[in-house]
Amino acid sequence: MMTTTQVFSLAEVARSLEFKPGFLVTRLHGRLFLGKFAEVLCALTPDQGLLVDGTGVEILDASFADEVFGAVAAQRSEPAWKGRCFALAHLSQDNIANVAAALDSRAMHESGLRNCVVPVLEAGEKGVLIGKAEGHVQESFALLHHQQQMTARELAEALALDIHAASTRLKILFDLGLVTRQEMRDANGKQFVYAWPF
Repeated sequence: MMTTTQVFSLAEVARSLEFKPGFLVTRLHGRLFLGKFAEVLCALTPDQGLLVDGTGVEILDASFADEVFGAVAAQRSEPAWKGRCFALAHLSQDNIANVAAALDSRAMHESGLRNCVVPVLEAGEKGVLIGKAEGHVQESFALLHHQQQMTARELAEALALDIHAASTRLKILFDLGLVTRQEMRDANGKQFVYAWPF
């Protein structure tokens, strides 16, 4: 399966908005930034991933993070955001902590929000989830991340699930923007292949 990855440079977009590229701060700047981020994110196809590159960003505060990443993560049930896969990369541990704090705050203050999560690439290109994620989301993501790609049948076999439960788990990962998806046809008919594209 072929997946493609685009790169979204936080610093470059900040420059285009005439912000200081190293300092992504305040809710006002976050709201302005969200428009650019949404434009790129919503243009993705189901088999594309967006690598959000934090190179050159010294400070990304929790207010900015909440307006951009918190807003998207909390609204994954909206059609515009479903299945739009992105991951954060090249951010300092302090900046990652600020994003995590924003996601945790959303989860605490919005009733019924079961998952408010974003994947982050850490050293060694390992993907981890930050924010609030249900146990089955964490388990399925960890396995798929390790395997790089899976079908519902493969997940069902690995976790001793029935095929419907496995399919639902993978669809949830996709809807949360944690993986990409591509429709494939073989001798058994149509199936979706889910992948970690980064």
